Amino acid sequence: MDSTDATTTSPLRRLTVVATSAWLVSADGVTGGDPPSRLRELLQRLLHGSPHGQAFLCADPRVGTDDPAQVPYLTGDEADAQVEVLVERLGRVLAELPGSESVQDTHTAVAQLRHRVYLDATRFAALTGLDTHPDIRYVTFDLRLYQIRTDLRWHASISIDSRLAHHPQHRPQELTEDGPQLVTGSAAECRQRFARAARKAEDLLRDFLDHATFRVLDRTYLQADFWIGVPADTAADPAAYIEDPVYTATINELTRKVLMVGDMRDDVVTTSVLNGDFLTLRRISRKPGPNDPEYAPLYLIVPAACGGADADVEHGVHRLVLKLADLEARAGDLLDDVQHDLYVWRNHLDVYQTVAGRGARLWDSLATHLPVLQWRKLGKVHGSMDLMHQVLLQGIADLSHLAGRTQSCRAQISATAAALGDIYDDAITERHLTGQTGGVRAALTETGLISKLVRGSDEVAAQAIVVQRNYQSLLDAITKAFDERRVREGDALQRASMLFGISIALVGVVTVADATVDMKPVSWLAGDGVARWSAGLSLFLGALLLASALLMLGWLLRVGRLGTSRFRTSYDELWHFMRDSSTESLEEFSTSDRATPQSWAARDLDLSQRFARLWDRATDMPVGNPTSRDIRDLSRRIEQWSLHALLATERARRLYDYRLPLLTCLYRCAARLPGSFFELGYLSPTPNQVNLVSVEEFARTMRESLGLPRPRARQVDEQCAQEPLTSAQHALEFVTEVLDQARRQR
Repeated sequence: MDSTDATTTSPLRRLTVVATSAWLVSADGVTGGDPPSRLRELLQRLLHGSPHGQAFLCADPRVGTDDPAQVPYLTGDEADAQVEVLVERLGRVLAELPGSESVQDTHTAVAQLRHRVYLDATRFAALTGLDTHPDIRYVTFDLRLYQIRTDLRWHASISIDSRLAHHPQHRPQELTEDGPQLVTGSAAECRQRFARAARKAEDLLRDFLDHATFRVLDRTYLQADFWIGVPADTAADPAAYIEDPVYTATINELTRKVLMVGDMRDDVVTTSVLNGDFLTLRRISRKPGPNDPEYAPLYLIVPAACGGADADVEHGVHRLVLKLADLEARAGDLLDDVQHDLYVWRNHLDVYQTVAGRGARLWDSLATHLPVLQWRKLGKVHGSMDLMHQVLLQGIADLSHLAGRTQSCRAQISATAAALGDIYDDAITERHLTGQTGGVRAALTETGLISKLVRGSDEVAAQAIVVQRNYQSLLDAITKAFDERRVREGDALQRASMLFGISIALVGVVTVADATVDMKPVSWLAGDGVARWSAGLSLFLGALLLASALLMLGWLLRVGRLGTSRFRTSYDELWHFMRDSSTESLEEFSTSDRATPQSWAARDLDLSQRFARLWDRATDMPVGNPTSRDIRDLSRRIEQWSLHALLATERARRLYDYRLPLLTCLYRCAARLPGSFFELGYLSPTPNQVNLVSVEEFARTMRESLGLPRPRARQVDEQCAQEPLTSAQHALEFVTEVLDQARRQR
């Protein structure tokens, strides 16, 4: 706070902060209890948590509409009866609301659940422990229910107000204004005081509800905060606040303190006149969070006089804030699936990149043997190369699919931006100021989250191309090695063909000799020397041809056989596991009549046990010294790499679509197990160790399958990461215990 802030009075007639937030409606979570019971406890706490001050409840559906009539704000028994009505409605919604995959808030039962609790300063101070202050007169908790995919969430708007509302929809009729007509604190003081009150109010909700956030490209985003400042001397045209020196100093000071910028003309600030009457400034703010920094849109709205009554201006501000808050929330919700997919596809690509990196190093070790090996040993090396070739070919098809998925994400982002633009245009009009480009609409639909996700999708698409090239380069190198062998052995076979021709000629000589000389003596020693020599040569050549035929038959029987018998046995079980854990198989199961919670749990356990057995069997292969270049050791390491690579890459693309929490945890643990090449830091394409399941996919799977909020899912993951696991079977037993504990603690 500078010295001018401490000694001057901010020329504001009214200051209001509207802090918006989202809260999960779930029977599970850190707060415990079923949603209707928690709603009842929350409302009872606000209405009866202290004998000091006053509290009112309003659940009239006319709130927020253009109906000018006074709506009832209830107290005492009437308020308690209304609480039970709301609790009953919520229970009915949870039981009957269809599992739509769209965002909606128009369902009749959902719309009827909107309600608000109006507190005076004394009651709010008693509930939060804050000292009362003349600048904070009234606090309103406005809760609306809305649906995103198949989830329900509360959207809370907490208003901290320095004055009693004038519009009959936004105030209890019993209250009258008796405080100061101007805000007494400076802009900096008000910023600190009102922000602290808003956070304390959110803490009241946090005692009964689970906070919902969303992440975009490793950033946690919260819902928007709105600051509404009404100057003591309002301008007729809102543009005058920026262009007229009479108002500029006041608005700039308010902007600097509220939006925490150097000047209202800074590049990070978006400025527009909305709905003709309201100067609106927006920026993205950053503040410390429990684990990582958190980001949230921050608005400053300054109404113009516009010749209207205070009640009309007040209601216009309320409608504008409601529309902007809904747009901000809708943008995050609509982009939620896209950004989750981007996390999943990026992690899949990291896994494929690590697999390719390990394969490249094994290929380098094999390639060093090619110039000097011949015959059987050369064939063994080429057998290992053929195995690598088959594994890489499967990856090429998957990578093409992932590349297409990333392009689909890019198209979804564009479609979402267009949809947000249409919603904005239907609800809000916008006028750009002189010299301004873009505006609030552009900030919502072109820059901000949209631009970050566009950049993120482009980065993932570029990464897909890089990984595809790495796979293709390995395949090309192996293919060229096969070609080189064909050339080298073809040249040798051309030279050998002459010897073979001589052998055939000798057979002809023997045949001629048999026709001209008696080569069928009564006994082996009978006949002259030429006959005995000719008979012996004939038998030798016959035996040689028979042995060659048998060897050729044995070779033909082994054509196409890859790896050792132990590998082939493991691969047969792996094939069945990949079939049963594939997206196609899980989708078929999820849409069948067999998909009950009990059958999902049984399938999860079965797949997890099979995964653990296969992973340990591959790890336990006798691979010798990891740095050895012995051909036998290299062949075993390639077999191990092949099994681990297929287990890591050939899985359902979105685990959170299915109830497989145990298998998901096991995937997370597998990358950390001894003997896993994912532990090798030099193979990772990122600064952190690559995991088979990303943090985002893991957290969402835990929420979708077990109802665990993100902080609890993080705790589960940390428990698994800190345990010194020795094998996949050990991991399975430990994860089972951890998840059972998490279920009991819900």
